Amino acid sequence: MFVDIWSKSESILHIYKNERVIATKNDVKCWIYRGESNIYMATSNNLVDWEPI
Repeated sequence: MFVDIWSKSESILHIYKNERVIATKNDVKCWIYRGESNIYMATSNNLVDWEPI
């Protein structure tokens, strides 16, 4: 069962449009959040270069 397996997860802020998941910007930047016990966030203008916040 997945509850017993350690793993990491990340998610990019997104919207659903025409049955597709599309990365979206909030305040002109893309946002990503990740973490296990702590949540870490970063922003990007181009989905390549990320700035931790």
